[in-house]
Amino acid sequence: MNVVVRWISSFRGWRGIPTFMVLVALALQSSPSCLAAQEGSAGALKSVRVVMDDNYPPYVFKGDNGQLQGVIIDQWRLWEKKTGIRAELTGMDWAEAQRRMRAGEFDVIDTIFHNEQRGKIYDFTAPYADIPVPLFFHSDISGIRGPEDAKGFMVAAKAGGNVIEVLKKSGVTNVVEYPSYEKIIEAARDGQVKVFTVDRPAALYYLNRLNIQDRFRETVPMYSGKFHRAVKKGNRELLTVLERGFASISAGEYQEIDKRWMGASMVSPTQLRYLRYAAGSAALLGVVAIAWVAMLRSAVGRKTSELEQSEEHYRSIIQNMQDVYYRSDAEGRLTMISPSGAELLGYDGVEKVLGCVIRDTFYLDPEERDAFLHNLKIKNHLYGYELTLKRQDGNPVPVETSTHIMFDSDGSFAGVEGVFRDISQRRKDLEALKESEERYRQLVEQSSAWIWKTDADLIHTYSNDNVLKILGYTAEELCSMEILKLVHHGDHEILRKIAEDAISGRGGWDGIVLRWLARDGSWRSIESSGRAIFDDKGRFIGMQGVDTDITDRLLLQQEQEKNQRLESLGLLAGGIAHDFNNILTGIVGNLSLARTMIDSGHRAAARLDECEKAAGRAGELTRQLLTFARGGEPVKKIVDISRLVNEAVTFALRGSNVRGVLELADDLWTLDADEGQINQALNNLLINAVQAMPEGGVVTVRGENSVMDDSSGVAGRYVRLTIRDTGVGIPADLLARVFDPYFTTKPGGTGLGLASVYSIVKRHGGELGVSSENGRGTEFMICLPAAGGIEACEPASVSLPLPEASCSGRVLVMDDEELVIDVVSMMLEELGCAVETCGDGSAAVDHYRSALERGAPYDVVILDLTVPGGMGGLEAARRIREIDPRAVLIVSSGYSRDSVASDYRSHGFSGAVMKPYSLETLSEELGRVMESVRHTHLSSAGTVVTL
Repeated sequence: MNVVVRWISSFRGWRGIPTFMVLVALALQSSPSCLAAQEGSAGALKSVRVVMDDNYPPYVFKGDNGQLQGVIIDQWRLWEKKTGIRAELTGMDWAEAQRRMRAGEFDVIDTIFHNEQRGKIYDFTAPYADIPVPLFFHSDISGIRGPEDAKGFMVAAKAGGNVIEVLKKSGVTNVVEYPSYEKIIEAARDGQVKVFTVDRPAALYYLNRLNIQDRFRETVPMYSGKFHRAVKKGNRELLTVLERGFASISAGEYQEIDKRWMGASMVSPTQLRYLRYAAGSAALLGVVAIAWVAMLRSAVGRKTSELEQSEEHYRSIIQNMQDVYYRSDAEGRLTMISPSGAELLGYDGVEKVLGCVIRDTFYLDPEERDAFLHNLKIKNHLYGYELTLKRQDGNPVPVETSTHIMFDSDGSFAGVEGVFRDISQRRKDLEALKESEERYRQLVEQSSAWIWKTDADLIHTYSNDNVLKILGYTAEELCSMEILKLVHHGDHEILRKIAEDAISGRGGWDGIVLRWLARDGSWRSIESSGRAIFDDKGRFIGMQGVDTDITDRLLLQQEQEKNQRLESLGLLAGGIAHDFNNILTGIVGNLSLARTMIDSGHRAAARLDECEKAAGRAGELTRQLLTFARGGEPVKKIVDISRLVNEAVTFALRGSNVRGVLELADDLWTLDADEGQINQALNNLLINAVQAMPEGGVVTVRGENSVMDDSSGVAGRYVRLTIRDTGVGIPADLLARVFDPYFTTKPGGTGLGLASVYSIVKRHGGELGVSSENGRGTEFMICLPAAGGIEACEPASVSLPLPEASCSGRVLVMDDEELVIDVVSMMLEELGCAVETCGDGSAAVDHYRSALERGAPYDVVILDLTVPGGMGGLEAARRIREIDPRAVLIVSSGYSRDSVASDYRSHGFSGAVMKPYSLETLSEELGRVMESVRHTHLSSAGTVVTL
């Protein structure tokens, strides 16, 4: 107010009439337009970016040329004139408009209803239009009075519209969303929908345009929305500029706009308030009008001089401006143009251009020209309109023009006036930007990584399609979900710290792993790298990042760690088994020797038998431990599978409520197999069957001979064993994983039982299969190669009469364990052999060479396969054969680390015994080897026994 008074007091000749000054000040104070000028807070604001729905006639919609038009567009253009601020108006799909406004791409959003959720993120102007929102329904439907009556119908609504929440709250769940009101009305016209909701002004516009208004009826409005303009929460300065600018538009101007588009006045309550302000201002201004006229008369002379100076100043501006100013008369002839325009159009001077008919001379494309003139005729003014002009040499020049029609004082058309500028470089820049954006888009979309972006509330605003591959959600679904509901609650603290550090440090993060919930309910481990985003004022506006799914990599790493642990366990097991078998050899050997020292009827004989059986079971346990040791190759011999099945079933079912049924063929072939490993496999399968029937049941073992032909891929003779239980069965989705190491469904299970069975069968060259029906039992099928000949199986009992001494030759025994040396020496002496001993392979080679040179070679040499810190039996055997190729060698070991014990012949040995062994076993193998030597006329060669 003081500024206004001082400004008025500055006029000469008016210092003596303070009353007049007060009246003028009061008049200006009551006028909103004067207030806007007085405040001037928008003086520094050059332009605002405005986004709105582009399909809401008659308020805003696209014309035939694609340009926005309607009531709101005219209001904004008038607002520009009142404020001097340029409004960059953009129309688009309403849901997209809201998303991009939230993303900060625009300053103002128009055509928006207020609701509670939007009130949290926007500050709103006062409403400027009431919009009733009814339900429309086809005339052949009756009984729909409101949304409650539409529950059984499919209701069409606009995507992103406030009405969708209203429908859902009323119980209408079958809502189909369309991108625009026009698409909804077209769908109704085509009979695709019978019930729909469209804001009433837009509905009437499209129904009448399609001439289908008689087909539909409407309910009373479900509610009346109010159009607002809104800015981001807290931007009160911009909100004030908006409100003051629209308040400066008079009621008559609002009515003129409404009349242009609606044919009738639609003055809102807000506009009526401004109308009352204007009327009051007009009354006050009328009081001072007479005085004002007097003042003007006295100032005419002075102002005339100032006008001449201003005209000269204006002419200077026109002559030197870079943008092109032009004017034409009513016939379309160019009457004025700035020198920059003549230069841009390729003419030597202004005089060469003046008088040309613009329509016929300067437009490159007649269709583009007609569209421009059509829009100009309808709207009277165009701002920022782009078209292509033609230079004198015929080359195109793209320009952006702001043009308006001029009228005479009597309202008749007087010509056109405007400015335009060359936008060739801008077009090139935009094209380069589009190419860059396209390259970036392709890079982002084709990337194997998940690329994303959030707003300041950490809500996703963008995601590439890779989130579908990683988590199973579409990018649109992800942007509607809360991040904290997708990230594992155990990782919330990590997520919070990432956000805090990135914001406070104005930086980013790298290699952070979070667990995300996928659509299928699984948790995926996602490795993330990204940074915080700030605007040009340093305010935090969101985050962006690049994520990679490392779930499979972590699982593989865990699997490798498990394998490493298993390998370490195998090495440990092998070492333990080796040492334990040496101890058992001493025990078993001494027991068998003790039995030779007492009569069979002695009361201690039965106890010795039991001790031997216990030692045998200990040896079996050691062999099972070796199944997963490094190596664990089967030590094969002829095995009676019928006997093994009987023993395994008896052992596994002892003390259980499960009944066993054996269906074994009488002529079941023998196997060339490792008895201990086959026994272990049978026990594992039978124990699993018992555990699958906690309430009792039946386990059936069927054995039969089978001959496979070449077409099966596994030609030959096989023994097929089928083990079937009546237990709970295995679910179909788990059946394919039952043989995987570590996979188990049993609490406390190791996941190694069936994996052991699989390993044993495969090492024997067999096949293993499984079938199951959930709730009705499981069947395992083992197919093992039968023995190649008709060899008899080894005796099942260990309590046979001791053989007579069968060796009178010289035997060399090499072993690093004194216990083994002692017991083997005594067993050999018991058999009638002359024994010499040594502790490693090097000594054995020396002993053999020395004996050979003396002419008294050994008949048998026994070498231990593993000698810590010294030469082992395999190397010693190779060197002995170099000395004497006729040497007879027997291999024995407590640890089948490689194939030496199981395939001893290919390594140059004549026989093998595995620790622990008894006097009977040693006697049988020694007798077999020496008999073989006699048959091959090699009786003079030494026999090497490797322990």
